[in-house]
Amino acid sequence: MDKVLKVNVYLHDLNDYKTMNEVYKGRFRSKPPVRTTVAVYGGPQVIHGWK
Repeated sequence: MDKVLKVNVYLHDLNDYKTMNEVYKGRFRSKPPVRTTVAVYGGPQVIHGWK
């Protein structure tokens, strides 16, 4: 994990942010990589009406 430069995190529920942040800190410890966190609601099945 020392060579990771960037992490993209996709959360379905932003209420999970605090928990995800604790896991992230625990995984990368003293030198965490740059991170982008995005809330993703739905997906192709919601956008296109798929079931």
